[in-house]
Amino acid sequence: MHKNVDVLDLESETIQTGLTRVRDFNATGAKFVHVANKLLRNVLESALTQLPNDEDTVVTTPLGHKVKGVDYEEGVTVCGLALVERSLVSEQYVIFLLQLLLKTTLPFDSAIGQLQLSPPGDSPGALAAVDLPDGIEDMHVILLHPEFASFDVIQPAIQVKWTRRYMYGGHSIL
Repeated sequence: MHKNVDVLDLESETIQTGLTRVRDFNATGAKFVHVANKLLRNVLESALTQLPNDEDTVVTTPLGHKVKGVDYEEGVTVCGLALVERSLVSEQYVIFLLQLLLKTTLPFDSAIGQLQLSPPGDSPGALAAVDLPDGIEDMHVILLHPEFASFDVIQPAIQVKWTRRYMYGGHSIL
């Protein structure tokens, strides 16, 4: 793996609880969607903690009080990429949902893009479609793939097709 690529450790109690609930046979329909969305948001929040931050940020509340907190370092820009395999029956709907999740979880001014992998029978890991925002080489990229156990499927796409963009600048969190 490249030095600018971090793979999240999903061993936190919050993530493990979400994984358990998603795998539960009784989690069906709306309950499954709710649990899956919450799990993905928790994973995204975990990824955001990997970004460079300033622990001495001071903000002013609407009442004029000064409050010290933590915020991203100045100049940190984020790009969320939805990665979907073309073999999914409703891939466009999945892309829409992943992009909506990214838009509602990442910082307000984040860029959003997508990568679509070829179906497994074609060229495993080959990119079938790419929609990347301009300036991505200067952004911290968070790649969201709905199947947590499929890193082997996406690794070739990362290494061959688009990791080159980040070798001299950007940082990726998977």
